[in-house]
Amino acid sequence: MRDTVARTEALTRGWTPAHFGRTRAPGKWTGQQILTHLAQTELALGPRARMALTTPGYTAQPFDQD
Repeated sequence: MRDTVARTEALTRGWTPAHFGRTRAPGKWTGQQILTHLAQTELALGPRARMALTTPGYTAQPFDQD
């Protein structure tokens, strides 16, 4: 998690808007969709991981990803 921003920036450095809108294959997510998913996952799972690491007996609550 610590390296996510730097790694993402390094991987996408030099991308044009067209790169963000392109898919690798038909039916696959675009670069923009993948990056949005990564950001949403960080928002959902980052606090849960920190809470689990700092709270004795912590039980994670399920969430509906859809």
